[in-house]
Amino acid sequence: AARAAPTLPVGFGSHVVPHLAPPKAESVSMTAKIVSSKVKQLQMKERAAAEIERLREENEANARAEKRRLFHSIWASSGQQQQSGHGHEKSMGGKKETQSSLNAGSSSQGTAGFMPAPSPEAARSKLFDDDPSGP
Repeated sequence: AARAAPTLPVGFGSHVVPHLAPPKAESVSMTAKIVSSKVKQLQMKERAAAEIERLREENEANARAEKRRLFHSIWASSGQQQQSGHGHEKSMGGKKETQSSLNAGSSSQGTAGFMPAPSPEAARSKLFDDDPSGP
């Protein structure tokens, strides 16, 4: 059941279709103006996109640097608190707790590093909790 190809109406294509007529000089220059303005728009968009990308990268780099500065200042201040608070008496337990809480970042125990270190007596009792024979 092969169908015959559709036939075109008689006279189709024998008359001049206006939009297929050869272009006039003024329409050529108009087209050239439109094309050049579109090219300029695209170039501006490309430049804007490149600038946005550059600013985004710069912003991310600044944010990383700021986080690093904050971390180091917090680290330094927590170390100074520990040293000035207890002189030469530093317990291993307190040190480990401070380090792990700083590494934990935003976890629930993250604030433990910013609390004052426990007294030497409390640290000793913590160290020897599991050993009933104690010192």
